[in-house]
Amino acid sequence: MSEKQRFQAGFARVDISPEESVPLAGYGNTSNRMSRTVMDPLYANCLAVTDEDGSTAVIMVLDLGNMYNPLPDIRAEVSRTLGLPMERVMICCTHTHSAPHLSNGEKDSIPRYNEKLRRCMAEAALGALADRKPAQMQAASVQTAGLNFVRRYVLEDGTYAGDNYGHFKESPIACHETEADHQLQLIKFVREGGKDIVAANFQGHPHRAGGSKKYEVTSDLVGVFRRTLEDSLSCHAMYFTGASGNVNCHSRIPEENITPNYIEHGKALAKYALEAAFAPVKTGKIRNIQVMYEGKTNHTEDHLLSVAEEIKKVWTATGDGKECIRMGAPYGINSPYHALSILNKSTLPETMTVELNGISLGDAALVFAPFELFDTLGMRIKENSPFDTTFVCCYANRVFSYMPTKLGFEHGGYGPNQCKFMPGTGEILAERFLQILNRLHGGE
Repeated sequence: MSEKQRFQAGFARVDISPEESVPLAGYGNTSNRMSRTVMDPLYANCLAVTDEDGSTAVIMVLDLGNMYNPLPDIRAEVSRTLGLPMERVMICCTHTHSAPHLSNGEKDSIPRYNEKLRRCMAEAALGALADRKPAQMQAASVQTAGLNFVRRYVLEDGTYAGDNYGHFKESPIACHETEADHQLQLIKFVREGGKDIVAANFQGHPHRAGGSKKYEVTSDLVGVFRRTLEDSLSCHAMYFTGASGNVNCHSRIPEENITPNYIEHGKALAKYALEAAFAPVKTGKIRNIQVMYEGKTNHTEDHLLSVAEEIKKVWTATGDGKECIRMGAPYGINSPYHALSILNKSTLPETMTVELNGISLGDAALVFAPFELFDTLGMRIKENSPFDTTFVCCYANRVFSYMPTKLGFEHGGYGPNQCKFMPGTGEILAERFLQILNRLHGGE
């Protein structure tokens, strides 16, 4: 194999669409929002890469909302099937809000779906290994325009407006909290004797096709993006959702909503990928580093437990969100979901251990965050990485919900309310990922 073809790269895709009605993840309604039809299929997309020394990494992306249980157990099973250590087997989710909610075991269809998922993930991983062919790696980066935005607003009077996506009568919008990361990153494996493999990393929140009153299974804009790329380039395409815990692809403010629906949005994003200029990437050994971080959990709202319990009772009995907001307003509890989060966080241990992973493929690297990172944290990792190309892959391996910045905690809102860790943890994690990247770049 020549110097420019030191990798073997393989790809496989297996349909993981549910075959019966399942509860759908997203929008806080996972018991009554049962699927009625599959609008477009869900897939397990798997990449296998082997270097000249025989070291292999397997990276899978699932069209699912999150790494709910039992996915961590399935990941362990896949690693045993492949004979690879866990730190060489990464499982990510695209975060579509129109996919099965894997933890909702009260619905009989979910255990059956989980068993299907177990089989399909093993099939995809083994298929990718069997498909490996000599490959040269290339990379590209392009700035998109108007395809994502920070959904958290600050009003002209300096107060936080929340994740409302709309016009505010009480005070004009002054600005978003921060500027969204518009970068679309791409890695291409140009293969001998097989289709090329294109992997993309973008900070888009795939919820465009969903909605609490829609009962359709769909991979959302991610599926459209992949299909458009594959039809145009005759390649295999993968999509890694980046740091998008405070970023959406759909604004309800008309002048900000560049594309009117998820199909056009996926095509618009693919158009940028098709226009990107790829350049060869220096290849080398596959390296990986795993770090276990023990973080302090967030018990700052434990004093509100009794109020939260009363709100939960009303929410469970009536589903009256307005009444719940009225009850919580004097205490800073802004939604029934905030009250439920307070109750859930109160049961957490004082600390929890988080798995942080990084894998380098020559002069490109991927880090795997088990969080819904705010995009400022993702930008900090990418901008300070020693690698020319760095994918920040979120919703990975086991997800601990949102991870805001310190500013996000100061403003409050849905994401910070859901975070299980103390304010400041996001900045610590960004530094830990940078330490991983620097160690990988140094040859560890």
